[in-house]
Amino acid sequence: MERKHLIEMIDAGITTPYGERIIIMEMGVDSFHDRLYDRLAVQYDSDEHMANAIRGLARPLFEFHNIAIHMDVNPRNYLYVKKDGGHLVVKLIDFEGAKLVSTSNKNECVVIGEEHALSPEYTGPEYYDEQGQAISTKFDIWSMGIMLIEIAFDQIRAEKRETPLSEDERKSRLFAIGNLFLGFTRNRLGTQPGIFKETQIVYSAGTEWIEQHQSAIETVLHIWMKYPRTALLVTNLLNLERKKRLTAQGILNYIDGLCQIGEFKEKVIKKQQKEMKRLKRDGTAKLNACETE
Repeated sequence: MERKHLIEMIDAGITTPYGERIIIMEMGVDSFHDRLYDRLAVQYDSDEHMANAIRGLARPLFEFHNIAIHMDVNPRNYLYVKKDGGHLVVKLIDFEGAKLVSTSNKNECVVIGEEHALSPEYTGPEYYDEQGQAISTKFDIWSMGIMLIEIAFDQIRAEKRETPLSEDERKSRLFAIGNLFLGFTRNRLGTQPGIFKETQIVYSAGTEWIEQHQSAIETVLHIWMKYPRTALLVTNLLNLERKKRLTAQGILNYIDGLCQIGEFKEKVIKKQQKEMKRLKRDGTAKLNACETE
């Protein structure tokens, strides 16, 4: 399988006299993180434009998940590389912490027993499982879900002509939103498995939990209002049951309109209902559920 969206290694060797290993990779222009936060204007002002970003992020994962779990999917690990002709390709980088998979089953799990160097604000629920930390490629899919929230929220700020969040503000906001989907709060560092579930979030009929997590809830609601189709996708990617999360191929099929998310069928948001009615008139509404395996 040709891998057009994974960073290429050009050469490798050992330096003298110190014997240090070096790897020479193809040179990138800048990272997705740089492009997002060094913005001069709104880049993705609709679901249609968001689909272009999602496509660029999902293609590398589709290629990589045939061989491994990345374990640290975040905007800094996507690099824009200039190819012949001057066009830019988004490529996945930094495979140091990756875990190999042995089959094509996207739900195949590998057990990681040791602490990993990762970006905790993008870390999925499996990592916090005290019973075993069984990780599959769906771990990366959760990380992508958090990335989409990050992109959408930044674009909403850009539309209001607000400056990008500082690094600390960004991490804090993503932590809070991630906690909301996880159902528990994490400690400040969030890097040690099994010992940092500080407080369970109790979703009750009262308003206390809403007041405690008001900022995160408002962010999610703003994303639903601005990007409903993307928000629907995020709801799937941040499913606590990893087997229900789409594969990278499922994500690509969803944004291309080739399938629907099985859990939600046709009736989740009015915008999709209207589109489904149009498709029914055209006789093309019988879409299969998007791929989760």
